[in-house]
Amino acid sequence: MCHTTFHIILQQRATERVLFSMVTRRRTADVRVCENTAVPGEITEK
Repeated sequence: MCHTTFHIILQQRATERVLFSMVTRRRTADVRVCENTAVPGEITEK
């Protein structure tokens, strides 16, 4: 019993890490897009 529950906990943590990494990647990508569009004035002037 203990071994199976421990294995399930490890699986849950692994899936949480994958989801967390996906969310962080999306956030960083969104931030990069926002920076690229908002920060430089050259793009807005054109």
